Parts: sequence; C-alpha cells; structure tokens
Amino acid sequence: MTRRIVSLWLPRLATDLIARRAPRWREQPLALYWESGQRLQVMAVNAAAEAEGILPGMTLADARALFAGLGAQVYRQKRQARALLSLARWLDRFSPAVAIDGQDGLFLDATGVAHLFGGEAAYLARIKTAIAGFGFIVRAAMAATPGAAWAYARYGEDGACIAGRDARAVLSEILLEAIRELPWPKSMRWAKNSFRWVRPLHHVLALFDGKVLDGEMDLGDWKLPVTDTTKGHRFLAPEPFAVSGFDDYRAKLSNAYVVLDREERKQIISIEANQLAATAGLTLKDDPGLLDEVCGLVEWPVPLIGTIDAEFMEVPPEVLVTSMRS
Repeated sequence: MTRRIVSLWLPRLATDLIARRAPRWREQPLALYWESGQRLQVMAVNAAAEAEGILPGMTLADARALFAGLGAQVYRQKRQARALLSLARWLDRFSPAVAIDGQDGLFLDATGVAHLFGGEAAYLARIKTAIAGFGFIVRAAMAATPGAAWAYARYGEDGACIAGRDARAVLSEILLEAIRELPWPKSMRWAKNSFRWVRPLHHVLALFDGKVLDGEMDLGDWKLPVTDTTKGHRFLAPEPFAVSGFDDYRAKLSNAYVVLDREERKQIISIEANQLAATAGLTLKDDPGLLDEVCGLVEWPVPLIGTIDAEFMEVPPEVLVTSMRS
C-alpha cells in the first residue's frame, strides 16, 4: 500500500484565534508582538496587516509607522500551542495518526483512509472545510512523504494531491517558488533587477543526493542558475568552492571563516564578550534582542572591547545606550 501523508498549514493561527472571539480583526489590521530585549517585535500578523506591508520580524514601532491604526496585542505562544493540540486531537476522526508540525502545522497519516471519504481530493476538501468552520485559514496537500506534502502545502497548489514522483523533479519544481515566497520585513532591489529580497542574491545552491537540482532564479535582469558552488567570508576567504552535500558545505564554510549555525554564533559572541568584560572588571548587560540582531550581522564573530572619549561620557546614559543599540 502506497504511503499517503497530509500536511496542514495554518498560516494565521495566532491571529485567527483572536478573530474567532473578536470578528472585527478579520478585516482590521492586527499584529501580535512580544518583548525581545528592549524592543517590541512583531511575531504574527493578519492578512489586513500584511496588505499594509507589515510582516513578522519588524519592530512594533516600524509597523505602526506603516499603518498608524494598527491593532496590537501580546503574542501568546502557549495559547497557540494549546489550540493546535486540541485541533490535532479533533482530527483523529480523519486519521489514526496525527502529529503536530511546529507552531502552525499538522501531519496526518492518510494511508488507506482517503477512499472512506470518496477519494483523496474529497478527503482533503472535507478536512479543509471542517477546519475553516472553526474560523481558521488552512492550506493542505497530500503526498507520499511528509517533506513533499509540507512543501506543497506552503508553496504549491492548495489542496494538491501529489502522486508518487521523483524527488528531484518535485524539489526542482517548488524550490525557486519557495525562495520567492519567503517574507522579509524589509527587502531591496539591486542592479537592474525587479526581484526584491532581503539582500542581493549571488548564488542559489541546491543539491539532492549530491547532484545539482535543475532550474534558475529569474531576478528580472539577471538569471542565477542553481549551482553547487558558494563562497566564504567576503574578505577573509572570497574564492568560490564547490560542495557535495550539507556536511561538506558546513565544513568548508567553517574553513572559509563562516560559522553557519546561528546558535553557535550567538554562543561565541556571548562567551567571548563576557570574558572581555570580566577581564576589564565590567559586567555585560544581558540583551537577547541585541544579541539576535548582532548575530545576524556577522559570519565570523570576533568580539572586541573599546572605549568612548571622556567628553562624550557626559551625555545621559540612556542616550548612549540607545545610540549604541541602534
């Protein structure tokens, strides 16, 4: 029997939970935020807020600058988790095995089940209708593997029932669309290209079983073919090199002065900055939001300690801290 897996994605789960209680938030822009360090960071938005250019990752101040009438509420991760768990339990009428996928998704094992509901398309439609009836926006897809179902639910045709296909063909089909759909709080164009992204794209590296996937990224003026080649640190190791897989990629990046893992970079910054402060008889102020921001700005973190000219130390501490943080 061919294995069939359903992926359900609830992209607005956090805001849908609020709109179920207060329907006005289906139409009015709403952002959910939490405190990150000394800033309020947007964690989730409804469709109306996104239409105003507001995206997760922005500061609440930037979001309100885009739309002054923005509604804002505290993001409650535990409430979202409880709702997802309740929905997973309810869905056991459609599948003998339901699993939670992250903060906004579910997997169902549909192997040998869909025919009881009139076929795969009718099965998916019934699940989607039921979830929509609870007030949740949902996208769904069915495929032979969790990965394929997950990718199609997010980047493919909603409600797609994908027959068993060659994995390379599936990945090549959805890879570039997935790149295009990634949301960024701020994006840019470069050269004569019309495509917008968080930073200029120079390579699209994608391998499966050690071989390059087919395809090219159309930026408007340039076209970037999918490749097995990348580069390390812009100044310390700028020469390109080829990789054969993820482990090779990570190892060669490390040799080229790039720490790939975000948490590892944060750890390096935190440990070495604390050591520098202790040596100078100082205490490093804990600021998770600033650490997150700095971590995203460096590839090969090397903390340093410096001083400010004495005359500038007469400025109020709040002004100095704000200037350094921003």
